[in-house]
Amino acid sequence: MVLTLNGIYGIIAIVSFLTAFFASYNTLRTFDLKAFLYLQNDISTGNGEIINVFYTNTIENGVPIYRYDYIFHSKMGDFNWSSYHKAGYYKVGDKVIIEYHNQKPHINRIKGVNHSGIDQLFILALIVTAFMLFINFWIGNNRINILSEGEITRAILLEKENTSNPKRWLKRMQLSYITSNCQIRQTSRFVLNQPSTTEYTLIYHKSKPKKTIIVEHLPWYIQEDVKDIYNLYSLTKQ
Repeated sequence: MVLTLNGIYGIIAIVSFLTAFFASYNTLRTFDLKAFLYLQNDISTGNGEIINVFYTNTIENGVPIYRYDYIFHSKMGDFNWSSYHKAGYYKVGDKVIIEYHNQKPHINRIKGVNHSGIDQLFILALIVTAFMLFINFWIGNNRINILSEGEITRAILLEKENTSNPKRWLKRMQLSYITSNCQIRQTSRFVLNQPSTTEYTLIYHKSKPKKTIIVEHLPWYIQEDVKDIYNLYSLTKQ
């Protein structure tokens, strides 16, 4: 319900996030965030030994991925950890070189077992689409709050000359409206297309009248319901 209030933008946000999530699912299962963040600088190498090998049921580019459990013999003691790599690379008992962070040796991995550029791209896409989803959820939640605690009125477009400049890809529209206690207020929006009319249906929050929704900017399937409420509201006021 929250995302549907944003129309096509809400649909794009949720479809993009789901696509990024399923595309990066295998990467998420094997992605070591701490190693990725810390093992870029200030690193050293030490000795380790493979103690277990497990098949992960994950295949990338036709190659099965295995989890290699190892013990890292550091100056601060032994650390047990795991790295993921393609099959047949190591077997139990193999000696391996471990790279670790100098200040945090518990953050380590088998040297050479790095995440590919594709893995990093998948994670970046997931983060970006999750942010888009959050923004759409926040906007939709604000709209629900205004709709549930709002008053309906009419608004008049002001300063139409500012919206007709063809050189500006974002056009500013400023509206004037009257609240139920006869206060005259103004609100503004930046829009892509030049306003086609000078009068709009507006909903403002009862206790926070600066928070407004222009009904004509809502998805079409919501506009009609809100306008029906406005017509009923107008009749009861007469």
